[in-house]
Amino acid sequence: MKKKLYLLAFVTFSLLMSSCTKDSESSTEEKSNFLKVETTQYELTNGLAEDYSQSSNNNIYNIDLTLLTAEFTINGEQYTGNGRGMYFEAFSSVANKLETGVYQYNNTQKSQSFDDAVYYDNTDGKDLEIEIKSGTITITKSKNDYYELTFECVDEQDRKISGRYFGNVNYVSNLMQ
Repeated sequence: MKKKLYLLAFVTFSLLMSSCTKDSESSTEEKSNFLKVETTQYELTNGLAEDYSQSSNNNIYNIDLTLLTAEFTINGEQYTGNGRGMYFEAFSSVANKLETGVYQYNNTQKSQSFDDAVYYDNTDGKDLEIEIKSGTITITKSKNDYYELTFECVDEQDRKISGRYFGNVNYVSNLMQ
């Protein structure tokens, strides 16, 4: 009887330990920053937030957010390099940052919307810009120089483009002055 109890305890302990390992591996994977075009995934490492808040229209503020792969270098409001990225022209009711919430793609320029978005790829030396035709951005945490967000979009070629970015961005303020 004791052998059966020991065996049962060993099997239970083994199952618990193996399930913990899988959980920690998947949470590490979930924390990576990425840009995914259909089934191909790229790592996002850089971000740029350009603040046009000085040109408020009915207390709606424009922040342009650009997320880039490691092949780009950001210096101030400029970036150089040959890689891939996403650009969003987004609108917020909070000055100097994009407020938390779900942003819808549309042409209203209302709070929690974006009206211009582009996937770009210049890895082969050509500046390929593909317009986004629908989608959402979900921002779960924001400061002017730090964002936690995910996005789900469809481009003009009907490809699914998604991504995740948790990290610092190079914040450039008052671009309209």
